Amino acid sequence: MIAKEKDAYSGDDERAKYGHRQEEDVAFHLRRAFGNESDVVIFNDLRLKYEDENAQIDHLIMHPFGFIIIESKSISGEVRVNATGEWQRSYRDNWMGLKSPLRQAELQQDILKRLLNNNRTQLMSKILGLQGGFSGRHWKVLCALSSNAIVHREEMSKALSAQVVKPEFLHDQINNLIGSRSKMKRTLIFDTRPEFSADEHARITEFLLKQDARSRRAYTIESVRNEISGRSTDKQQSVSSMLASAAQKEVPIEQTVGAKSTVPVQQTAVSLEQRFQPLDQSQRSDRLEGIGETRDECLVVSTAVSESDAMGVPPIMTEHPAEMTATLAVPDPELSAAPTVTQEVLISCRQCKQDKALMGCYGKFGYYVKCRDCSVNTSMKQGCPACCHSSVRISKAGVIYRGHCPECTHEFVIFRQMN
Repeated sequence: MIAKEKDAYSGDDERAKYGHRQEEDVAFHLRRAFGNESDVVIFNDLRLKYEDENAQIDHLIMHPFGFIIIESKSISGEVRVNATGEWQRSYRDNWMGLKSPLRQAELQQDILKRLLNNNRTQLMSKILGLQGGFSGRHWKVLCALSSNAIVHREEMSKALSAQVVKPEFLHDQINNLIGSRSKMKRTLIFDTRPEFSADEHARITEFLLKQDARSRRAYTIESVRNEISGRSTDKQQSVSSMLASAAQKEVPIEQTVGAKSTVPVQQTAVSLEQRFQPLDQSQRSDRLEGIGETRDECLVVSTAVSESDAMGVPPIMTEHPAEMTATLAVPDPELSAAPTVTQEVLISCRQCKQDKALMGCYGKFGYYVKCRDCSVNTSMKQGCPACCHSSVRISKAGVIYRGHCPECTHEFVIFRQMN
């Protein structure tokens, strides 16, 4: 069962694009292997936070006996690992060091363990009056390398070699790690590993999805805070610089801030600098609380710069000087920090143009719809209707597929699965 899909990528960074393609390839093979198995749950691109530590897990597999973390690595050259576990890769015939993907997965595993153990009372059932936990569970990590990578396995230990897998062989390796799921066979081979119940599996799945949504929301809010703080400092410096320049050159104030004045330039400049004060950081932080309270809410926060921003006018101002005869256009930062309004730009079949018999699907190249009438596939990838950016990022929440523009942060619904 796929609990969380891999989001589509729409950035311009070439290196990140290759990494994302590798993660999509792994997600595709995991879906083919375990998409219809209810006792194996797949999480792609899972973000977790515990005690100020963050973990971004490429792929997490929860099976009846424990967890498997898979770290994806896009490597097109050669790979070798020495006896001490140090990784190397070749690039254009040159060898260079590489951070151990397995060590990275182990650090993510440690955060996941501590997070689950700290919440075991709400996740695990009691057995004979004793609180169940995660001790004795099955914990493993794997590294999924690109299919075209050359792996020097003769230099690796047998145990390490078994942890380095290519996407097309993940099915077999994961099944070997999980072992037999038949209770009869497990009894015959004296397999005494503790097994999650169906209710525990459901509670853990819901818990991890909520933690992912909370972590993404915190990351978005922190990013907006940093951006607003940076823009506030830049604009304050810009205003002070322009007003000082205007006073020094003794030019009309309307040439500087676009407002007419009936008082001397130098007096107006001083008055503006004293009176027009932006909100401090704590006030700005308070305005950002409460953004995106549920998983289905938009996490995109508008950071568009208005015309007044471009002129350098601070976003929040006190009363205007009595001498000013014109009103300055001032943006409201509370509106700037609010989620964009969601609109619907529903997709239709590229051949028969109908939109009533479509079925949402996910494949190797991202999200698409399949027409039940003419059996034609139509990609969900499209441009942003607000700014015409060529490619948007697509995500799925329940039956709703949304587009998120990386340029203007606009969000819109692309497709709703009706049945």
